Amino acid sequence: MKKEYEQIENLTKSYTGYSLEKQEITTLFQTDVKSKLLDTSQRKELLNHLNTLLQDTGFEKSETLLVDIQTLQNKRVDVQDFRIGEALAEVVLENNFKCRFYWNELRDARNPKGNKTGADLVGFIEINDTVLFLFGEVKTSSEQASPPQVMTNPDGMEKQLLNLYQDQNKRLFLISYIQNKLNLNNNTNFKSDFEAAKNQYYTNNVCNYILYGILVRDTKADENDLKSSYEKLNNEVLENAGLNLLALYVPIPKNEWLKIINEEGNEIN
Repeated sequence: MKKEYEQIENLTKSYTGYSLEKQEITTLFQTDVKSKLLDTSQRKELLNHLNTLLQDTGFEKSETLLVDIQTLQNKRVDVQDFRIGEALAEVVLENNFKCRFYWNELRDARNPKGNKTGADLVGFIEINDTVLFLFGEVKTSSEQASPPQVMTNPDGMEKQLLNLYQDQNKRLFLISYIQNKLNLNNNTNFKSDFEAAKNQYYTNNVCNYILYGILVRDTKADENDLKSSYEKLNNEVLENAGLNLLALYVPIPKNEWLKIINEEGNEIN
């Protein structure tokens, strides 16, 4: 990634814009992003269970079983563009900014093309060996204007991040959501991060959690995409919360992303 612009107030208050090279984003789309959109680990686990059933006496003629196995073996992704933007945002945060998301939120969807509730990003971030809760929103836009309306409209990122800051009950719901997932995951790092972030959240320190907003664009880099939104939010979000805005500029038109993800010969195992 190439840094196009940056404004840093301190470790927990900043905005930054990065552009990605074509080969770089193509590789991410066909590996980490695709794996996240398919929820590869969960898919493999279920496929193994169904293949075991297929080998058991009495299941070999089940049409439903055969169809579901075939569906799980199909590595083709079929999602809306904004889902790709959300997956890319998580991958970039995980790979570059010491952020961790232990639970694929697509597992909670009742409808594979339905919307999430609460927040797009719910996880952890490590800053100077301190683990904090990360609550955030992701927006994807091809609009030529800067900033795009997804940042400034009544339901845009500015409003959503401010709501996360002002609504303590909403954050409590998100913390409870993470805690509920601990019982479904044997990852000791997940449990360790949760305990550390929880203790930090309920301690009267300067920064108790981080708000993260990520804008994914298939346009040229422009600091105006983030500058005014950051200034508005920074006047509202006080020292008990961090505020990081990040723009990712993808050199491939949004309407080609899904095609690249599904290119034959690039299937993940």
